[in-house]
Amino acid sequence: MKPISIAVVFVIIILPFLFITGQQAEIAKEDLKLRCYYDYVIDNAVQDAAFMLSQRAGQLTYGENPDNSSLKDLLVKDFFDSLYYAFNVYGNKTLMARIESYVPVLVYLEWDGFSLYAIKSFKNEQGITEVRHVWLTKKHYVGEVLDDRYSIRYTLSDHVYIYDRVSHSVLEGNYYSFQDRIPSFNDQQKFYDLKLASIRRSIEKELEMYMEEYKELAGSRRLSVDFSFPSVDQGDWKRALEDQGLLIFAQGFPVLRGQKYEHYALGCARIVRRALLVGYHYDIRKLFCKTSCDFYHREVEASPGFDAENIIYFNNAYDAASDGFSPCPKCRP
Repeated sequence: MKPISIAVVFVIIILPFLFITGQQAEIAKEDLKLRCYYDYVIDNAVQDAAFMLSQRAGQLTYGENPDNSSLKDLLVKDFFDSLYYAFNVYGNKTLMARIESYVPVLVYLEWDGFSLYAIKSFKNEQGITEVRHVWLTKKHYVGEVLDDRYSIRYTLSDHVYIYDRVSHSVLEGNYYSFQDRIPSFNDQQKFYDLKLASIRRSIEKELEMYMEEYKELAGSRRLSVDFSFPSVDQGDWKRALEDQGLLIFAQGFPVLRGQKYEHYALGCARIVRRALLVGYHYDIRKLFCKTSCDFYHREVEASPGFDAENIIYFNNAYDAASDGFSPCPKCRP
């Protein structure tokens, strides 16, 4: 066979494969663009919700928490509204419900606990079974028992709640107030590691329990989304727990090829709160105390060497200590 004939035969044979390969490459390209668009829309929606939370809760101190139901409802409404408009389905109840099914669970992170906004099956007041998102019971950030005695409940700040199993007493305050009782609290980094691990474990445990319920529900109701347990990066956990906010898990958005779509997004409110601690110079010492401290208002402000221009406000004891300030021995902030 002549070389030109061989070339013609080769082209005839290989051309369909080249066409298929080209089509597959184009499909892969469009699939990637689609996934990136989903990521972009979901990330924007969760940031919109977090911004709304920061605007409404910005006047709180670290001892307060915007845990009323109306704020939580506004938070998820803002999130889903952003998705509806992004996918141009606002007003179409069927398509809106489909979008909601792709986000089976949201986690609302509060100062002293968290709540899941999850798809559940229940009977309404008319006795009719409904399947939709509802708020589940708020849970606390519960840690492991320390020294075989102390059960710790953490918050997103340095504040802790302690149950003493021996004396059957309940204590609360900043963690360093209990350093004489609990050796683990003597090291600041160890405390923060314990807190992060406890908060993460509490949330993951609740998500695992919900996932089992959702699988049963999906099987009985033939839901289109198969929710699997999400894997969140350690660095993202740290950022998610810096302040109140929203952590969402999206799965099941339609794709063109490959593995099913899975994505998680977090939006911390970065709430600008009124400072709870004040740092000052007194008797050649750098101290910080509560803004309500009687000693500070009665003795420090009235002292001859007091300079109001040198006052520094802090949101937490960690920031104050990092700046070289020691806790006030009177109010023990």
